[in-house]
Amino acid sequence: MAIKLLFCWQDRYFGEQLNLLLSEDPRSFRVLYFTDPARAADWLRTSGETVDCILGAPGFLRGLDPSYGLPVALGEDTSTEEPLSVNMYQRRQDLVDELKNLLRAKGLLAAAAASRSQGRVIAFFSTQGGAGKTTLAYLTALKAAEQGKTVYLNLETAPCIDSLYAPCGTVSAEEYLCAVQDREDPARTLLPALSRNEHDVLVLPTPASVRDQSALTGADVQFLVESILRGASPDWLILDLSSVLNEVSSRAMDLADRVVLVYGDDRLGEHKRRRFLADPAFSSLPCAGKELVAGNRCREKYADGRYQVAFPYSASLASVPDVRAVLRGNPDLEKGCAAILSF
Repeated sequence: MAIKLLFCWQDRYFGEQLNLLLSEDPRSFRVLYFTDPARAADWLRTSGETVDCILGAPGFLRGLDPSYGLPVALGEDTSTEEPLSVNMYQRRQDLVDELKNLLRAKGLLAAAAASRSQGRVIAFFSTQGGAGKTTLAYLTALKAAEQGKTVYLNLETAPCIDSLYAPCGTVSAEEYLCAVQDREDPARTLLPALSRNEHDVLVLPTPASVRDQSALTGADVQFLVESILRGASPDWLILDLSSVLNEVSSRAMDLADRVVLVYGDDRLGEHKRRRFLADPAFSSLPCAGKELVAGNRCREKYADGRYQVAFPYSASLASVPDVRAVLRGNPDLEKGCAAILSF
């Protein structure tokens, strides 16, 4: 449910830009915009209405009764401690993203995954390189495409997807990534960049250089994911993350409804799996509480609980060029993908 936000700022250029951006997200904000602090304060005192949050200059907020709404100042820094503030000297979309995170922390705004009305988001992550994460993520996207509109989004620094599907589309990766970083209207470049590949899965262009996606920030990823969910309205969004716990993967996992942790069924995979899950910091990570541990290339069936989903070893994945044919010809692989989608 959207929160009621009173926003007061005297500089019309900055104020109108920020008001426009806030108003473009009606699922999060219902904005009351004032340019005159005296009128805003008078409205709060006499209207009889309440607001959830008041956003404005520190001087304006100091003169208000705290019962009017949660005060959040626009200043030089972002602070989650009282008095609350958001850094105004950054890109407008980043400012809005930080405001949302602050309001979520205060319990005023629903968590990112819960606030969406459309699309399930599943993120694939692993601390083990070469575990087969990308293959399982794409196989799951194939299975999801049988159920509804599916977007597969590879957020690795150097995606390796040539063996999974053929490049498609007319918009370059550089074009859509620049559009994301500039917070351009998604309808202009980002959404047209989505193309349906030979497996009926919607994909974005593959970056030509490792530098293309390495410059993405967590805020960029949030804008990218939310834009796809709003603009393309998929039933499923499959996120394939880099095997590094960084700002991008953390934000993507925060946005996901489920995080699949993939490990190879070998000595290295077992070591990596145990170490990651036993890490004292695991409970504070964005994947905690929504993780599903998947074992890949399993040569035996386990009943000891180490994997919640087990994918058998498949020689055909290395020898058959069409991954969809492999999925349809291997009931255990298909069953594993279906289990990931069942929640």
